[in-house]
Amino acid sequence: MKIKDFNYRISEGTEFVPFQKPKGTLRKGYGINRVSIVRFGIILFALIILAMLIKLQIISGAYYRGLAENNRIRVKEIKPVRGIIYDRNNIPLVINKPRFSLLAIPVDVSEKSQPIDPILDELQKRGANDAELQAIEEKMGQFSYLPQVLLKNLTYEDGVTLLPTLLKWRGVYLQEHFTREYPYGPLLSHIIGYTGFVTDDDLKGEAYYSPSDITGRAGIELFFENQLRGEKGETRVEVNSIGKEDKLISSMSSQKGQDITLTLDLSLQKELEDILRKYMNEFHVDRSAAIVLDPKNGEILAMVSLPTFDDNLFTDTFDENIYKALLANPHKPLFNRAISGVYPPGSTFKLIVGNINPMLDGSPAALWVEKYRPQKLDEIIGQEAIVRKVKAFV
Repeated sequence: MKIKDFNYRISEGTEFVPFQKPKGTLRKGYGINRVSIVRFGIILFALIILAMLIKLQIISGAYYRGLAENNRIRVKEIKPVRGIIYDRNNIPLVINKPRFSLLAIPVDVSEKSQPIDPILDELQKRGANDAELQAIEEKMGQFSYLPQVLLKNLTYEDGVTLLPTLLKWRGVYLQEHFTREYPYGPLLSHIIGYTGFVTDDDLKGEAYYSPSDITGRAGIELFFENQLRGEKGETRVEVNSIGKEDKLISSMSSQKGQDITLTLDLSLQKELEDILRKYMNEFHVDRSAAIVLDPKNGEILAMVSLPTFDDNLFTDTFDENIYKALLANPHKPLFNRAISGVYPPGSTFKLIVGNINPMLDGSPAALWVEKYRPQKLDEIIGQEAIVRKVKAFV
């Protein structure tokens, strides 16, 4: 009798043992679903790697190349010289004064590469207050290659004394720029205006400006800002491991701003102010304005508004206390009465009224003229007559 799955072993006599067939695992089929899943996983992994390569090399390639370049190359601005303002006789009314700004690149100034405390201590010694120091510390904590201003309006002597210290500081350097000096001060402040450092609003409003720039704030300086400011240049330098310049790669010079010639006559401006002040004292008047025009073409030869202010107060440093004092002044020295004041038409309207019926004695026109003149014109002559008649409308 033969039992299934049992085989008789001769070597063991009559003893029966189970017989098992080889399993043959190498030939066993896994099924189409399992193979498809494996293939899909391999393809998906390859596609993910390919997508990452495309993103790094093509989509974000420029960004990462920029980071690599910024680690090695620094771009520094060359500030242009601001255009000069002249009077009609080519007399310069402004002066460009060289100054330095102390700048730092935040990515080079960090706790990992260089402690910021020594820098803050030096800035405090040079007059920076607690609010300014806190703002600087916040800016230096950012990952940015955009230079930030640490100190403004440093003189040549200040820059020289800082040089030995700068050799120890990574990513900190001096940049030359120009500020305005107004040699005639209050005489022309309402006409020329003044300049000042850019604000955060300026930086947001126009791509031209950087934190260490100067811009027009009032008068001619503001109205002709685009012409006066010039075009910036730049240098590209290679830096070493501590952020110091190692090699000059390229340089592009800046272009000076356009010069502007006004119709103003400086000597006549001085004379007009002297005359106006004389009659203000005589008649005890605190506020006044006068304009001299060329009747042939309407050019303004002189324009005075009193009281006035010194525009040099706002060029180097902006003192908020001084500004508040000027605003609180009841006579409003910042207000340009010559172009912004509203006054009765006065004698300019007499030409119209006088033409109603100039030959009729006792006409409304004749009575109107008599009423508003301070005294008879035959008792006052020339320039004095004009000044005394203006007095009624100051």
